[in-house]
Amino acid sequence: MNPRQLYEDFIHGNSIEDNDLLEGIRFFKKLANDLCKCGPVFKLAFKETNSVYIRLHEFAVARNLKKPGEL
Repeated sequence: MNPRQLYEDFIHGNSIEDNDLLEGIRFFKKLANDLCKCGPVFKLAFKETNSVYIRLHEFAVARNLKKPGEL
């Protein structure tokens, strides 16, 4: 699943497969880190991306795919 579809499914509360969830976590973590490095102009985009990353990670913890605190 591409990141855009994953984001839309996440926002709308649709189910997400485990492998798509783990792939999304990697994508949004990298994107958040890259946006943070770009400076204050991208602060809003960073905040949204980082928020999605954290919430996806929490889903993975709830499914026992990740350990708590393993950000």
